[in-house]
Parts: sequence; C-alpha cells; structure tokens
Amino acid sequence: MNAVVSATDIKRFYKVRKGFLSAPMELKALNGASFSVEAGKTLAVVGESGCGKSTLARVLTMIEPATDGALVIDGKTVTGADAETLASLRSTVQIVFQNPYGSLNPRQKIGDIIEEPLIINTTLSEAERKAKVADMLREVGLRPEHSGRYPHMFSGGQRQRIAIGRALATRPDFVVADEPVSALDVTIQAQILELMRELGREYGLTMLFISHDLAVVRQLADRIVVLHRGKVVEQANTEDLFARPQQAYTQQLLQSIPGRAVRTL
Repeated sequence: MNAVVSATDIKRFYKVRKGFLSAPMELKALNGASFSVEAGKTLAVVGESGCGKSTLARVLTMIEPATDGALVIDGKTVTGADAETLASLRSTVQIVFQNPYGSLNPRQKIGDIIEEPLIINTTLSEAERKAKVADMLREVGLRPEHSGRYPHMFSGGQRQRIAIGRALATRPDFVVADEPVSALDVTIQAQILELMRELGREYGLTMLFISHDLAVVRQLADRIVVLHRGKVVEQANTEDLFARPQQAYTQQLLQSIPGRAVRTL
C-alpha cells in the first residue's frame, strides 16, 4: 500500500531562556523522527508527557514548520514548500485536539463549527453544506436539530463527537488525533474510541493517533511508534510490539498498564 505520510528524520527545535538575562538554549522537542503512515491505516505515536508527541502533531498538520528533515504528504513535499502548496495540503489534513472544551469556539453554533471547513475547502452550495452538516451530526451520534446549539450545551464526550464531525466533514486524506480521549472519563473514552473505529472503517481513514496510554492505542492502531525524548526508539505492528517489545523504554510503558506483566527478551 502507498504511504499517505512519510516523515524522515524530522526535527523541531526551539530557542528558550531559563531567565531574563540568561543566554537562549536550544530545546530539541523532536530530534529525528522517521516513520510512514499507510493509506487506510492507523499509526499510533506513544510516549510519556514531554516526549514530543504534540510537537509532532503540530508539524504534521503544518501548524509549525520542521526545523530539519523531510515530510511528504500525498506525494507532495511539505518541508520548504511554497505558500500555495502548503495551503493546498492543509485542506487535506485535519486534527482532533485533546481538549473538547477548548477546541470549539463557544460563540459559534455547532452547525457553523462543522460547516466552517466546508466553506473554506469546498465549492459546495449553502444547501449542500447544510445537508452535509446534518449527515455528519448523524454520523457522530448527534441529531441534526442540535446544529443550532452552542458547545456549552453539550457534555465533554458530545463535544469531542462534534470535533470529530468537524475534522471529517471534508473527507480529509489524513487525520491527526492528538490525545482525543485523555480528557474524558473511562466510559466515554470507550464510546469515542468505538466511534473512531467505526468511522475509520467507513471512511477508510488514514490516521495518526497520539496517546500516552498503550492500552488505548491497542484498541485502534495497526502499528505503533514509540517516541522518547524526541526520538523514535521503536516501531512495530501493534500485536508484535505488545508481544515482543525490543526496547527497555517500551517495556516500561507496557509495564505501566494495570494488571499487565511484560516478558522481556
């Protein structure tokens, strides 16, 4: 199968100061990440907080540029691309953020929130967009008549359903889900994961799913990349990684899953 996304030695460095008078230091948030995401597959990126997962999400969605390395999406090179190419690529990539309370504009009705990417990225008529919004609300388990309501009128799980509907409305080529269930309680997590599985099958989604929780990604991912201190330290098919982790850091992550003992090699 063809890779929708290919990342080679991706780096993202920041200049930071510890104090007002101190010299700037270089923070290596990503320091050589290489992987690919095959069409129709879900790749999970796991690691502890601060390992570079959310930085990777921002680079992949072109919110921030990579400092170095090569990123190719849909056969087009992102690194060093001109503004027109970046604008075209951004229309094919969508993101679901971690916080369902902060990722939706509280002043917009949810129908307008889902319709917005359709206005920006398609040539659909107003009637066609409204019909698409109604379809997306049904797809994520909400009713079309909810379109006139505001985000504060919904629970956290319902807000994340709205965010998923917004991300999928344009039928993107690639979706980045950045810790999409970590802010939800366990019961709601299971419901959202099941929704993402169902939509993934229905839409043939190509997705990168970011999480600190290996138990969560096992339910969804075809393949797993382990990120540690900005570097990829291991990657394997999901069941292979659970059965035969090669790196000590991966073994530590697996041992943190309640009730699980990890066989070391």
